[in-house]
Amino acid sequence: MSKSSGGNPYDIDSPSFNSDLYLEKLLRECSLKQVMDEEYAIKRDAQTLHSDMQTLVYENYNKFISATDTIKKMKMDFKKMEDEMDLLVNKMSSVISFSDKISSTLEVNWFSDVMLGKSTFQGSGLISKCRMAG
Repeated sequence: MSKSSGGNPYDIDSPSFNSDLYLEKLLRECSLKQVMDEEYAIKRDAQTLHSDMQTLVYENYNKFISATDTIKKMKMDFKKMEDEMDLLVNKMSSVISFSDKISSTLEVNWFSDVMLGKSTFQGSGLISKCRMAG
């Protein structure tokens, strides 16, 4: 029994498996019942591998669909968040503008009150009376 480089040609799981050599050895060394048992075992293993492969494909497909749905949801969530941020920026601009108007109005009113107060003090002679008292 010769061995090819890199593995055993009689080992079904080896990358260097040789089906012709394997079958020749099996027919030469085994009884008919043993050959039939080996055929049954190989068929059973092939069916199991096929079933396992189908399960893996199905699981990977489900993971792919789930990942796609998650990405789609994230995209929608980010779009919603972006819209809300734009709305917040607009509202903040409005608040700043309104605050500036209030500050400006209060400043003008305060200045007017101060000027009126000054002229009232001067008109009534309070300022001159305060100076005399001091």
